[in-house]
Amino acid sequence: MEVIDCKLREERSKLGITQKQLADSIGISERSIINIESGRAPSLPTAIRLAAYFHLSIEQLFQLPEENTPL
Repeated sequence: MEVIDCKLREERSKLGITQKQLADSIGISERSIINIESGRAPSLPTAIRLAAYFHLSIEQLFQLPEENTPL
């Protein structure tokens, strides 16, 4: 599973909500939120729900790491 840079914790903190509250709001488990905040990539439907919840694009909420390409 790919590790991603996620602004989920930052956005959640801005609203003052817990991982459980967020999970309940979008219909996923609290463990899923913990995993995403730890760098695990969410499924596409979950990413869409999270982005919509925070009124952000998926690109604003998640960023894949830069690939190290040799010159």
